[in-house]
Amino acid sequence: MKNPITTRTAVAVAAILALAGPVASAGAKTHKYTAKVTSAQLSTANGFPGQGGTASFAGTLNTNAFGAGALVDRLTIVGNTQPNVIMFKGTEVALYPNGTQRSTFLGTVTIAGDGTQQVAIKGEFTGGTGRYRNATGRYQFTGSSAAGSTILRGTSHGKVSY
Repeated sequence: MKNPITTRTAVAVAAILALAGPVASAGAKTHKYTAKVTSAQLSTANGFPGQGGTASFAGTLNTNAFGAGALVDRLTIVGNTQPNVIMFKGTEVALYPNGTQRSTFLGTVTIAGDGTQQVAIKGEFTGGTGRYRNATGRYQFTGSSAAGSTILRGTSHGKVSY
């Protein structure tokens, strides 16, 4: 017969650990990186680029710290700060040979009079798999897209601990 106090204690400890969420390991090291990124719009929905509209992007990246990889972004338009500046939020998964890195981000796209677009993003790593399990850190991305194009090219840099 199981001891009810031991069972309750084990359940309570499991519940506390589950609520705590991911925590960077004690031996986590911080890695600086830079990356060249190219991505393309795959789909849009919900009235994109209007407020509440959504879009999906996929692309490639090549980093000095993690090697070559692929990425998938999903974003939602949250508003305009000016008629030509669109604010958005989103999530990203970067896939590398040694695991994945997940992040969330906030950004703006500024549309120039000639139709070119300048993109600025600030993001935060929220976890990962494999070598990047429990990844934490921050990054910035800047890039541009030619008038009428759905291809975005730019650079990213930041620090990630895992």
